[in-house]
Amino acid sequence: MAAISPGGVRALFEFRMLLEPEAAASVATSRAAREELLTPFWELLEQLNEFASSFRALALAEQERAYQGFYEPE
Repeated sequence: MAAISPGGVRALFEFRMLLEPEAAASVATSRAAREELLTPFWELLEQLNEFASSFRALALAEQERAYQGFYEPE
């Protein structure tokens, strides 16, 4: 087993920082990308959109309650 040096680890991560964004961009822009590779990303996007919608609904509900409290007589 080869020894792992701090310099080797650093070089590996620097290499990955150069390679991985290019690989992701290549898959994302490839017309030949297989649907099963993209499905998890579409599912995540859908979940994020649902979260954003829920967050907006919560903010509107809180705003409406604040206005109701403002106009209610004490």
